[in-house]
Amino acid sequence: MANVSVAAEWQLLYNRYYRKPEIYQMRWKHVDLSRNKVACASFGGPIAVIRDDSKIVQLYAESALRKLRIFNSAGVLLSETVWKHPGGRLIGMSWSDDQTLISIVQDGTIYRYNIHAELIQPNVTMGKECFEQNVVECVFWGNGVVCLTEGGQLFCISDFKTMKPYKLADVPGLTEDDMLQPTCLAVREPQYTMSGNVEVLVAVGDEIYVVDEDEAQSIRFDEPSGEDSEMQNDDYGNLIGPVQKMIVSPNGKFLTLFTHDGRVVVVGMESKQIAIDYSCEVPLLLSIGEEDTALVKATESGDTDLVYLVIFHIWQKRPPLEFFAMIQGRVLARDLFVAYARCHKQEFLKDFFLSTGQIHEVAFLLWKESWDMGKNPMASKGSPLHGPRIKLIEKASNLFSQTKEHTFESKAAEEHAKLLRIQHELEASTKQAIFVDSSINDTIRTCIVLRNNRAAAKVKSEFKVSDKRWYWLKTFALATIKDWEALEKFSKEKRPPTGFRPFVEACIDADEKAEALKYIPKLSDLVERGEAYARIGMAKEAADAAAQANDGGELLERFRKTFSQNAIFDTLKMPFQGVS
Repeated sequence: MANVSVAAEWQLLYNRYYRKPEIYQMRWKHVDLSRNKVACASFGGPIAVIRDDSKIVQLYAESALRKLRIFNSAGVLLSETVWKHPGGRLIGMSWSDDQTLISIVQDGTIYRYNIHAELIQPNVTMGKECFEQNVVECVFWGNGVVCLTEGGQLFCISDFKTMKPYKLADVPGLTEDDMLQPTCLAVREPQYTMSGNVEVLVAVGDEIYVVDEDEAQSIRFDEPSGEDSEMQNDDYGNLIGPVQKMIVSPNGKFLTLFTHDGRVVVVGMESKQIAIDYSCEVPLLLSIGEEDTALVKATESGDTDLVYLVIFHIWQKRPPLEFFAMIQGRVLARDLFVAYARCHKQEFLKDFFLSTGQIHEVAFLLWKESWDMGKNPMASKGSPLHGPRIKLIEKASNLFSQTKEHTFESKAAEEHAKLLRIQHELEASTKQAIFVDSSINDTIRTCIVLRNNRAAAKVKSEFKVSDKRWYWLKTFALATIKDWEALEKFSKEKRPPTGFRPFVEACIDADEKAEALKYIPKLSDLVERGEAYARIGMAKEAADAAAQANDGGELLERFRKTFSQNAIFDTLKMPFQGVS
């Protein structure tokens, strides 16, 4: 209901903005992703989940047998099977382009499953060397995988359709020195490389190697351009140091490195030039009391986790008004705070909005609070006339009225409070908890169904319900309780402003042909009259009305096509003879 700012959801990556909004909550229960290995197919495809046997976890009430479970993208279980394969621990799994689940275990055996958790035969192996040395890590891409063995060798399957493994070139020193191990791997897919073959990026010590089938080359990066570069050196690549994590951009043009000293470095894959280097050590600035500088550096980085780190630190250290002043002028920090506080600290958020003159935002929060209170029956108990919910809405209406731009919201909140008060009164008088939070239309209908016509008329008057809407509502309500006598009496009170169509529709919907026949002849529109007769199976009368309708014979022609397929057509033969 509130005007939620979404600026905080968008993140700048090079020259494009991206966001990851939560579309819906997952429907699965008791699935802790931190305890499982998870594989998500592209474009909202299936999700495979299996307990991670490399972690020590408490089993709670679950079976000691590991199960491979496959969910759809909403978390609904599609299939499951017990995992009982030999070959050691599960190293990794991923979905191929044709939604086959590829699972690789320690000895290099590949087990494949379809979306129904059915094993696809035959099983495939990464080869003799993988079997002898054990696979310790694997990196998947769309339709292929690269495996690293304990012996430091790399093996690749570039296409799951052919399933042909082959060995990549050895990384210098990796196969000779058992103590030297890669810190991380990344893959550059074949469609983005000059050779058209897969390239594996391997971080070893201070070096990063590009490895393909023929050779392993060390990468050297050029220093960042610009006068404000923090590092000027003929061999900038040596100053990056050990890399803890790296990932290739979706278009294959950039490589992002997370270094041992907490820097994020973005490198152009073709130019080998440093495009971005975030080294602003933010935690260090916080530790020496430089909160303002830390907030500036964190917001400049665009890293929301880093910005939240600074926000929470300042939140604890500074008085509220001082904290509000610090974040108000910085859009990202402000929007992240607002997004968090809406969910977890609404009272504190009200203080923020009041301190910055955003009275309407406080009103939206109060209104939302009233709805949340309505979901808790215990919280909404109290005086039928002056319940806590009504007070909140009235306060929201008053705040809205203080701004020229929110007169609509002020009036809507006022009407909401008035309706809620009437509904409380009705529930108290009827001793039936069926009115609160229903619409004006539903409130009127329910009153009529309960034969409380005086209350229905009061709601109509209070909310200025038009005569046309009143006739539709009352007609269908009377038909619901099958009070045909009252319906006929209502139709004769005065000429209905809607005509007699609501009476016809209500009777037909109630499957009361005899009642409908009281009103169909009163329909002034011959097309409506013909269609009504047709709906209750009176073909001759439908044809007669259609023949008189001034629509160029369109309705009559439609009836002829409809009824010519059954025996009723014989009764329509004469009227149809004049139609060409």
